[in-house]
Amino acid sequence: MIFIVPAGVLPERGGVTVNTAALTYFLETCRCGSFSEAAEKLYLSPQGISKAVKTMEEELGCPLFLRTPGGVKLTEQGLLVRTYAERIMAEVNQMQAELSRISGTSSRRGCLGITMGASEVVGKEKIAQIQTLAAQAGMSWVDSVDLLCEEEVLNGTYDMAITAGPVDGNKFAVKLLRKGPLCAFVHKSHPFYERESIGYSDLKNQRLITTNSNFKTYHQLTEACRYYGFEPDIAATTITLRDTCRSYPDRTAVGISTYLILGKIKYQDFRAVPIADDHYGWELVLIAQKGRRLSEVQNELCRKVLNCAYEKI
Repeated sequence: MIFIVPAGVLPERGGVTVNTAALTYFLETCRCGSFSEAAEKLYLSPQGISKAVKTMEEELGCPLFLRTPGGVKLTEQGLLVRTYAERIMAEVNQMQAELSRISGTSSRRGCLGITMGASEVVGKEKIAQIQTLAAQAGMSWVDSVDLLCEEEVLNGTYDMAITAGPVDGNKFAVKLLRKGPLCAFVHKSHPFYERESIGYSDLKNQRLITTNSNFKTYHQLTEACRYYGFEPDIAATTITLRDTCRSYPDRTAVGISTYLILGKIKYQDFRAVPIADDHYGWELVLIAQKGRRLSEVQNELCRKVLNCAYEKI
């Protein structure tokens, strides 16, 4: 299957063709951080994955990864392409589901959506276990982003998903897996660095960096700031907050993310400071469309995911 990338998505290029198989290889490499790990997950050779990505780079006219002895790292262009690739593959999955519905077939494989934040919170090892469980249940899995993931569960493209919350309980059947505060990610020169915690009111008049509007953190942050009587000064948005904050020229800027991700890692010259608030936090949830009947196999997968990903709150 071929996808046409429209002109304007990447600079100084006309429309280009990208094979959806190559997008799958690219996204798996993004998730794994190396060609060899991606190849192992996809039961292909590392050379085959590398060649497909190289062809994709040549077609798009830009490097997608920086190759290092320890693996690969997305370039600025690669970050952009990943965002579009996730949307494209979600659309492809939806198209296939619609084709199956129109043709009257009921043999569509079930699909489990897994968002970027979920992967980081749960960890590579447990995510790999969940992907194996999904495969054993005859289900595929798709990397996604928070709000798109909710849409795909509602329209039936995904049967269930591990995503960021809170979500609307009127629309979704929800199982809470983990819960924690948002946090400020600050340089050691910032006054917040020595604090045990801060409140949302402390963010007034601060220049903020956070995830873009496709992610739950962005909306929790903006709603919380408005509740406390001010508009957040968002200087930049990103999908890789740690890297953006550490390379951002203004050391007074405050990164906003979830403490479940940033709080468990030590960084040179940076620290995650929790934002203490009883209402505006971040959740990891397992969701399905409310009222939708899942098969016994899918219900069993739900139980196994809960056993694998749940942590006592």
